[in-house]
Amino acid sequence: MEKKKKHEFLVGIPTINRADLLNEVLPKYFNDFHKNDIFIVDNGNQSIIERDEKFEIYRPNKNLGVAKSWNIIIQKALELGYQRVLILNDDVYLGKNRKEVESIIEKFYHGDVIHSTKNFCSFIISTFAFQMYDGFDENFYPAYFEDKDYMYRLKIEGGYCIEDESLDPLIYRNSMTIKKDIELNNNFATNEQLYIAKWGGLPNEEKFKTPFDD
Repeated sequence: MEKKKKHEFLVGIPTINRADLLNEVLPKYFNDFHKNDIFIVDNGNQSIIERDEKFEIYRPNKNLGVAKSWNIIIQKALELGYQRVLILNDDVYLGKNRKEVESIIEKFYHGDVIHSTKNFCSFIISTFAFQMYDGFDENFYPAYFEDKDYMYRLKIEGGYCIEDESLDPLIYRNSMTIKKDIELNNNFATNEQLYIAKWGGLPNEEKFKTPFDD
């Protein structure tokens, strides 16, 4: 396996029903990240444009949900020898090239997770943190609270989660997946209750230091 430099990164994008928006920005990403591997988890078996090299689409036979999709992307990065992963929503355009993202990684190299001020629509995670603090909790299905859960676990376990506007997307759209299919939001209340049961309160109101106060 080719040894990656410490600031190199895999680009990962999970998607389920917004290939229309993803296809608008992929040509830009092919230019911005022409030397980076791009790995897409397509939970909706969509028609997605491709390029010939350093590109892969994984199509499971069902919707894996956000947490598992992120976990699979990071596992792919580990397989390819990357220390960092840039994960993007399919409905945003970051607007930064490879060198600019590498500069962000260098600036915040101590950060286990660096995320946009708009939360996890755009974030960088270290594969070390993924292994050290476990992956995203796939019980938060199909979406919501998996990011808050991970940030809280980092906090109580001594990891570093950094919010910085340098990762704010140039084009930001909010919840376009839910807008297209409202049923994907059916588990929001269930996930909220799971979070409360796991940590003793809502985000920023947690009481437990171990899951379910065990």
